[in-house]
Amino acid sequence: MTPRMTIAAIAIAAGTIVSASGMAFADTDRALPEGSLGIDKVAATVEAEGYTRISEIESDDGYYEVTATHPDGRRVELRVDPQSGEILRIETEDD
Repeated sequence: MTPRMTIAAIAIAAGTIVSASGMAFADTDRALPEGSLGIDKVAATVEAEGYTRISEIESDDGYYEVTATHPDGRRVELRVDPQSGEILRIETEDD
């Protein structure tokens, strides 16, 4: 193998390794589905359920995650269906 071919083979191998490692750290968040509610509507829906002090609304894995205060005073993270606004999961935040 000539030195030029050796260098090319090493470059190809290195590129393959870098590409594979990049896939391992790729962002796995899914986009919200088409027709999803806007953030204002999600906030209004959550507030209508008695939650207050909404401090964050973000999309994660195809859902909205909302940080708010539960009617009983606990800080919680809610998983909200992006199309219906239904609260699917309630988790107490760790302080």
